[in-house]
Amino acid sequence: MIRTTSGGDGFPHGIAVGEGDDPAGALHDLVAVAGEMVTDLIRRAHLRQADMFDPDDWGIEVIDVRLVPGPDASAHHAWTAYGTLRTTGLSPLALQEDR
Repeated sequence: MIRTTSGGDGFPHGIAVGEGDDPAGALHDLVAVAGEMVTDLIRRAHLRQADMFDPDDWGIEVIDVRLVPGPDASAHHAWTAYGTLRTTGLSPLALQEDR
């Protein structure tokens, strides 16, 4: 889920950033980057059976999303979308086994 506001407590897991030629492309890339970040959360949590955990149970969302027009690193006109990746339910990092 991508939101422009947050709805209460949660566990932040970093800033997700996406770029595209237009706002829709930047948001699409933001979703892809957030997905990669969630995959990394699973890896870092050392979950032995990661496929058993449904990310919907974690309440994963990107909040406080901003869209900014401007040049990218190659001076090409682009849009950047960014926001905070967070979980509203149980933090995936709290699911570690055998610490």
